[in-house]
Amino acid sequence: MKEEMIILAKKDSRVHFHYLIDQKIHAICAIPNQKMDKIVIYVHGLGSNKQWMVRFYRELLDHHIGMIAFDLPGHGDDDTDFSKFSLSLCMQYLKQVIQYVKQTYHVPIYLFGSSFGGFVILNQLMQQDDVEKTILMCPAINFCEIMELKSGISLDYFHDHIFMPLYNNIKIYQDAYMEFKKAEERVRMFHFKNVFMIHGINDKTVLYENVYQFCLKNHLELKTIEMGKHELYGFEHDIIDFLLKTMR
Repeated sequence: MKEEMIILAKKDSRVHFHYLIDQKIHAICAIPNQKMDKIVIYVHGLGSNKQWMVRFYRELLDHHIGMIAFDLPGHGDDDTDFSKFSLSLCMQYLKQVIQYVKQTYHVPIYLFGSSFGGFVILNQLMQQDDVEKTILMCPAINFCEIMELKSGISLDYFHDHIFMPLYNNIKIYQDAYMEFKKAEERVRMFHFKNVFMIHGINDKTVLYENVYQFCLKNHLELKTIEMGKHELYGFEHDIIDFLLKTMR
């Protein structure tokens, strides 16, 4: 994926490849050659990185919509040690990127998050609601519960271990785990608005029924992909159509 992004960046003058925001947040962006009407901030999932923006940006540019993506702490080019990884730090990165986009581009901002990125966005929305709309793809609304089910680990695990190992060298320490657990409850109790969801019925990581019930409770629009699995690979056209429809 990274190699593909480098090739595209060299061929496409609209892509500004790999720069720093506030001297620490690694980002890439794609900006239309002509006037830009809107911009999307993309927040990737756990274990992925900013390069995954490549799935979406090209068609958005054709509609005068820019896109920016950044690495969450400990992901991609970010060298934060996972002993310092936390939801608060992820939210701080997102807040700084939102502020940067506001000061730099002066156009309406839309948030677009996938999986864990959706969980980060939902927690940020409880503190900051000055974006136009939020679109979430397979959002990990119950992130801590998903971690527990995937790993078979609970809080007792930390009695004898320093961290919870996941995948792609991701490590969750006890303080971060407890923060995720409390945040999950806040997400469950909060009433969200102006959030739009797209989700696959065959998602085995973030279960469709959980997202469906979440949307029902909050009166949110949910676009269903019948054969879609987690991250909705192969359904880029549906995702982009949903993004464009939501941003009209």
